[in-house]
Amino acid sequence: MSVNLITSPKGEIQFLALNRKVAKDMKPDSAQGYAIRLKFDGTTEEGKAFKDVISKINPNLIGSKHVDVKGEYTVRAFTQFELSVVDAAGNDMEEKPNFYKDSKGTARMIVQPYTKNELGGTINLIGVVVHSLEAGEATSEGSTGTSSRDDLRAALQAAINGVTKD
Repeated sequence: MSVNLITSPKGEIQFLALNRKVAKDMKPDSAQGYAIRLKFDGTTEEGKAFKDVISKINPNLIGSKHVDVKGEYTVRAFTQFELSVVDAAGNDMEEKPNFYKDSKGTARMIVQPYTKNELGGTINLIGVVVHSLEAGEATSEGSTGTSSRDDLRAALQAAINGVTKD
């Protein structure tokens, strides 16, 4: 069986579950594990080359559901095992990071082509390189928001409570 170790180009982190396990495919009876979803620009040389590599293994691994601009695409990698997380300088990150909009990362993956049929292959996450973590805005409790959804929820709660921003 052929196994290929690949590293993605730097992409925008859209989903990062390193502190907690999530269900693969997000179904209750799915395998639990750690995941990352990165968004890439398919119009750049790096983006095109990476998309070609993934397409040859299994075109179903490329997503277009969570993109804003034509030419962008996403790739999600998953593992059931704890994985290494390093910063851009290659230092181990002892505490698994949270992420915020516009954070950047790279995924190290093992691509395993299927051998008994021609359906493609799978991607297994083995490591994450965090290039940048954008800080979220501090809320009134002093914690940090993690997404525009959280910001919207906080604004709605403030409106319900009769609090307005000056």
